[in-house]
Amino acid sequence: MSTSLRQKVNKAASDLKLAKRQRRIETIRCYADAGFSAPAIADILQINVITLRTFAYNHNIFFKNRKPMTKEKLSEGLIQERKYLTQQVLYWERERWRSDADKNATNNYYLAKKDLKDFYARCRTAGIKI
Repeated sequence: MSTSLRQKVNKAASDLKLAKRQRRIETIRCYADAGFSAPAIADILQINVITLRTFAYNHNIFFKNRKPMTKEKLSEGLIQERKYLTQQVLYWERERWRSDADKNATNNYYLAKKDLKDFYARCRTAGIKI
């Protein structure tokens, strides 16, 4: 008798958990469709941004009109741009630690790193999975 009662309690608890998850998915989807960014939604719901992004990714929720990731390949021009930006990051990373380094080597390193990060962000916004 107690096992069947325990099973009923466990089933009710799992149903409640599923209902909460569905409600959270719908809430996040509504905010995302309204144009809210992930940090804004995380602040409203008082959850961690990384947790929100992971949860949204697993449930195919996209922020700020971001296209879903596709298996689209990079064009030859984008491949060359990525190669150049990566080379710049590596070059300035080595250059800034040399004893006779350029005064702006550290700044150039951070600028190159930012350019590479922006390149990846543009590709992801366009829906290209890198």
